[in-house]
This record gives sequence, C-alpha cells and structure tokens, in this order.
Amino acid sequence: YNYKDPTPVTAWDEDWTGVTIGGALNDPTLDFLADGFYFKAVFANIDNSTTRQLKSVSFGADYVKGDITAVFNQFSGTINDGVGAPEYNGHDLNLGLKTITADPTNSGTNSKFDISLSIDTYDKGYWVTFNKAIVTP
Repeated sequence: YNYKDPTPVTAWDEDWTGVTIGGALNDPTLDFLADGFYFKAVFANIDNSTTRQLKSVSFGADYVKGDITAVFNQFSGTINDGVGAPEYNGHDLNLGLKTITADPTNSGTNSKFDISLSIDTYDKGYWVTFNKAIVTP
C-alpha cells in the first residue's frame, strides 16, 4: 500500500531477491550478529474485550551488526545512518542491488533493527527499520 498514491494498489511492501545475510560461511568475522531479540504486539483498548484491536506486531533486535545484500525491488521502511534525517524513508522504494551495513562504525551500541506489520499510521503494512546503518552499491 502506497499512502502517497491517490489510487493505491495492493503490492508487496517488501520484495527482496538474492538475499545474503552476513558473509562467507567459513569466515565468522562476516557473520550478521544480533542481540536483544524481541517480539511486540500493540493493541488499542487492551482492557476491553469488546473493542480490543490489534494495531501492530513487530520483531527485531536491540543491536545488530553486519551486512544484508539483496536486490531490493521493493523496500518499505527507514534506513538511518544515525546522524540527522534518515537517508531512506518511504514506501515501495526500489533500491536495486545494495548492501545494508548495520553498525558501520562498529560502535557496538544503538544499532537497532525492526520488522513490523501495522494496520495504520505512516508505516502501514510491512515496515523495516535500521536506525544505524548505511547503504552501499
């Protein structure tokens, strides 16, 4: 769903092909690392069984480090290098063949990753967030 399109159509929010997570199987220094996994569900009116409504579900990690390489035919989400405004922020972005590197400065902190499915707000549909990552060709 592209919220900017006056006549939106149903399409894939995320369409990644040829995905490689991490690096070579025999080189652990290139592994994609994650720590602090979580699963979260957000409800409206959680205390009222009649009007309770599931608004979103998400899973992610409080810290990630490493590379994800793919052809990002469709990418809906936010990729921020951690300084200022996000470098990528939108629905149905065609990034092409790219590598997303989480925690590119090897700081060991604040490199969060999240995949959510939401029924409303700006990030409606599937949304991927990297809050400390860079994108390279």
